[in-house]
Amino acid sequence: MPPFSSIATCLDVFSRTDLVATKQFCGANGRNDDEQLCEEHKLMWSNVGGIETGKLCMFVQDESGSACVWADEPYRCQTASGRSEDPTPIIDAPSVGSTPFECDDINKLTDLRALTPPQWCSKGSQSKQQCEGYKLVTTHSVGGFDGGHRCEWTQGKCVMSTDYFHCPTWLSCSVVSELTDLRSLNPPQWCSQRSQSKLECESYKLVTKRSVGGFDGGHRCEWAQGECVMSTDYFRCPNAQPA
Repeated sequence: MPPFSSIATCLDVFSRTDLVATKQFCGANGRNDDEQLCEEHKLMWSNVGGIETGKLCMFVQDESGSACVWADEPYRCQTASGRSEDPTPIIDAPSVGSTPFECDDINKLTDLRALTPPQWCSKGSQSKQQCEGYKLVTTHSVGGFDGGHRCEWTQGKCVMSTDYFHCPTWLSCSVVSELTDLRSLNPPQWCSQRSQSKLECESYKLVTKRSVGGFDGGHRCEWAQGECVMSTDYFRCPNAQPA
């Protein structure tokens, strides 16, 4: 999971209006053209036990136009009393594991916590091959993502990996690879410029992080209420280009 955010960031987080509750996107309702309006909003994934996680809406602009988009980095804020007006971030919280894993492979693993009764990695200790066919999903469908840990074989035992995965529940990287990246066009474009039809819109994506650790990150374009908008779901897929 992401590290806890700074106090300044959390004060900003708690002052914003959540769009997930009303099933909206950052770029809807005029926010693509209004920086102040855009940055008054956020996408809250969860708020459990006084800990809120999500992403801020962020205004970006270049020669092709402007857009209100979902920030690449998630926030994670804790309140001492569980109330948003009293943020107390824990600065020394553990950060996300640094090794990237392909979500296509993660999605093929068997979730031991979904079994009856739920099990742990130690139950898959017959062999390395058997062990590494399992995962533990600890956070289900928060903001369209599953989070958790793979099982891995270490010193003759099947244990939970320290690396945390965060993978979309709706999409595989094989589908993402078939989409055309609007940001790589000349000039770069946004989803809102492809609003002729649902079919046209959903054949595009926005790659916002390129070749970070061999992975591309970004968002699909999707058709919502007669407009082509950036999906709130974030993909992180292997960069297929030759090194």
